[in-house]
Amino acid sequence: MNKDNLIRLVLGILPTTAAKAQQIVEKFEARKISKNEYILKEGALCKESHFIEEGFMRAYTYDLDGNDVTTAFYSAGQTAYDPFSFFKQTPSKENIQAVNKENGNLHVRYAPVGHSNL
Repeated sequence: MNKDNLIRLVLGILPTTAAKAQQIVEKFEARKISKNEYILKEGALCKESHFIEEGFMRAYTYDLDGNDVTTAFYSAGQTAYDPFSFFKQTPSKENIQAVNKENGNLHVRYAPVGHSNL
């Protein structure tokens, strides 16, 4: 998988050098996600951040009547994760699910501050 788009995303959101962006991106691993597969379920800790290279994902939660309510769609070039759950390591209030037959993405696992070798 080509990591150039992810490098551009990192450089666009972080005040960092190209070399440091490359180091960050090297932590991401390729993964294929099948249709209807979840990368996050409500109540779980968000342990991964996904950069979508192809395909679509949908985030949703449930309203008080039990109906699912779409909160976001993610497509190529975007990240899909629950930021609050990922950084605070608290249970997620959302579900994130692949909506087409196969998604290619790069993902990185959560590492507490001080545990990364960056």
